[in-house]
Amino acid sequence: MHWISFQVDTGPASTREASDSIATCRRSMIRLPCPADDILEIVAAAAGTEDAFASKLHAILRTNPSLLIFALIRYRQQQQVAAPCPRALVRWCQRELIGELAIATANSIDDSFDSESLNSEFWIKFLRCRKRSKLKSILKRWLNLVGIQQDSSKTIIKQVLTRSFRADQFSAKRVRRNSTLKAVVETWQNPLMTKVSLTSLLQVAVEQRESAADFHERVQHAKLAAMKQLAYGASHEINNPLANIATRAQSLLLDETNPERRYRLAVIYQQAMRAHEMISDMMLFAHPPTVQLKHVSLRLMMRRFLEHWKREQPESKVELKIFLSAGLDRAELDEQKFLVALQCLVKNSCEAIAGQPSSSGAIEIRLDRDAGSLSLSVIDDGVGVSPRVAPHLFDPFFSGREAGRGLGFGLSKVWRIAQQHAGTVYHDQHWENGTRFVLQIPVRSWINDDRPIELAHPMEAELDSESAETHRHLSDEVSKRKIA
Repeated sequence: MHWISFQVDTGPASTREASDSIATCRRSMIRLPCPADDILEIVAAAAGTEDAFASKLHAILRTNPSLLIFALIRYRQQQQVAAPCPRALVRWCQRELIGELAIATANSIDDSFDSESLNSEFWIKFLRCRKRSKLKSILKRWLNLVGIQQDSSKTIIKQVLTRSFRADQFSAKRVRRNSTLKAVVETWQNPLMTKVSLTSLLQVAVEQRESAADFHERVQHAKLAAMKQLAYGASHEINNPLANIATRAQSLLLDETNPERRYRLAVIYQQAMRAHEMISDMMLFAHPPTVQLKHVSLRLMMRRFLEHWKREQPESKVELKIFLSAGLDRAELDEQKFLVALQCLVKNSCEAIAGQPSSSGAIEIRLDRDAGSLSLSVIDDGVGVSPRVAPHLFDPFFSGREAGRGLGFGLSKVWRIAQQHAGTVYHDQHWENGTRFVLQIPVRSWINDDRPIELAHPMEAELDSESAETHRHLSDEVSKRKIA
């Protein structure tokens, strides 16, 4: 059996100090058993696509209590907060887990482990638990089984498991099957014996992933350079003829009385302006204005956005709701660019819903604080994203819908705005019901408000509440209109 060794906070340095204080906690070295099979599977999956790697991490973390505890602890130690949910933990593991395992296994040696003490009853409880309370109990028992004192194990699990962290949030559909139980028990009772240095293998995997990341970054830089050159050329060589065409079409419209000819001239003008809009978007993507950071009231910003959306979509069949988590009030960001990104994501969701036979659906916007970042989630119950389209979602001019539905710049704008803020935007491939996009922007300065809030049409109540624990429910159905 292979063992991973690392330091962990096991309690306060003295009885007078708070048990949840990171600065004053006593650190101890602990060792957790881990079959080489699971580590090798992680290394192999890291060489594939990000989606396949994430799926494998979901499955292994859900079936290996040692790796799950290790990932939870290292996440908290790096981010200074506990992982809010399994998906956030898996995203961190995609970036950091292999490197962390390389360090944790560097000074470890293979040693025996009394796996016979882990009977089928333990694995049934672990693999089939759903709620946080059950997961918390079984992970504490695991730490006790591997030799960690009860008080220390209680402190460790309390620190790393948040109230929102549930075992059934892992994307591991087969975890409750008897075949999975049999395979896990077999892995722990008869671990793979290998002469290959797992530490060396992990270090090679780290280097390969860093090389792949560098390559991807170089490709993105090359794309931007090519786009800038194309945008500058198009703005000089195409905008002038387009302006000439639009002006002449307008002047001819003034004197034209024939309805058919007026219609044709109007189409000429509209198409010329559409081409001009495309070039403007291309220029904005290639050379956007600098970010202007200022403190923004997130609640007022989202209220204004909701009012604007109501005016623009007076008869929409789409129900739009906005949720702001507790602890969000004012944050330092570029409000205009953030709203542009939000509008693009909501427009994308509206088009996805419009692709359904009923042309009706729901869009949910969530604002959360994820460590030092503002996390914006836009969720819809539309047609979803096919595997063929997913790799190209943020490419300029790419559209997975029929020709003429848009210029193909909406999501690429969001990607560019995220990049300007040193943030990220991604499509959640593991979201099962509809589509979920997540935009994360680092925020240096916060002003907190401990009230959660829900916004929907119409907004008749005031945003201020006398109670910090009162949930705001300003929900009503959105006015209905068929999306064009």
